[in-house]
Amino acid sequence: MRNAASEGQRYMHRKASDIQSYNDLMLAYQELLNLGYDSLIHKNTDAEVKFAVEAMALKAGLSLSAIIQLGTVYNELNVSYQMLSRYPWHGTRISKIEHLELTWFLFQNLCYKFKEKVKLCFNSQKLACASLKLEQPNWIKDELRIIERKFSKEIQDRGNSVHSWTVRDPSLEVLATASFLDEIRLMGVEFEIPTGLEDVDKHYRRSKEFLKWRASSSIKVAESTLINILEKKSVKPIDVVLRLKQLISAANNGEFRK
Repeated sequence: MRNAASEGQRYMHRKASDIQSYNDLMLAYQELLNLGYDSLIHKNTDAEVKFAVEAMALKAGLSLSAIIQLGTVYNELNVSYQMLSRYPWHGTRISKIEHLELTWFLFQNLCYKFKEKVKLCFNSQKLACASLKLEQPNWIKDELRIIERKFSKEIQDRGNSVHSWTVRDPSLEVLATASFLDEIRLMGVEFEIPTGLEDVDKHYRRSKEFLKWRASSSIKVAESTLINILEKKSVKPIDVVLRLKQLISAANNGEFRK
């Protein structure tokens, strides 16, 4: 466990804004918003053409928005990692077990949210590409296979904790037991705490470092998925924007063909 903890401590998580292709996406999305639906097409353009191109623009915008949302969840995974790393929370009565258990459950929920946003990215990109007559994306199976393999434990534990018995990481289970016994002792009840459960702080440190390592390895996969969607798949977000610009230009020049 010590090696795992050390690896987690060495890993420095990047924000989505540190990824150049994500920044390019944000600029492209901003450019699309700046066009505005009313100014996309010249006012003297045929109404049917104007409607068709604006419908394409809406689908293109949604496909870009879905990737931005995916980047937002990636950032939230990073924030939850930082929350997992910080204690105490000054001015509160949050216990060590509450700190780890609740922030870890938050991380598990974000793993599920990330998986669902990947699906949203693909479905919205597929609709946009069909509308813009671009090559259809086909990356969903490969990316979901990677995500489900890496996130399966977190997502499964999350589901069981919501719909059935609460599932704890074994390190949290030990910490919870040690914390419970320590709380009884602090109430003034005299009894002998079992060997190995006397030191709450030790179990807290072990559990925190192990959960940080698990979180770090998951965040690496999330980052790889985000970069793959932005840079390495058959249809890049910038392709969607450039194709839309071509269609807008064609509509304004009377050359648009449905």
